[in-house]
Amino acid sequence: MVPFVLLLVSLLLFGGLGASGVEPPSDWRNAAACSLALMFLFAASAHFTSTEKDPIAMVPSVFPVRS
Repeated sequence: MVPFVLLLVSLLLFGGLGASGVEPPSDWRNAAACSLALMFLFAASAHFTSTEKDPIAMVPSVFPVRS
């Protein structure tokens, strides 16, 4: 849910910057691309935290555990 909220807020932010004349997000397509990139970077940062064991705990017990 947090990445989705980040996507919406950054889309509005980048869209506002583009409307005010800032060049990279000059239209809504570029603003959407910038906010999508920001969302992917935020989601990817979860792989480099100390909670790396939490995603393993979500895997069902039917599948073999890889170490």
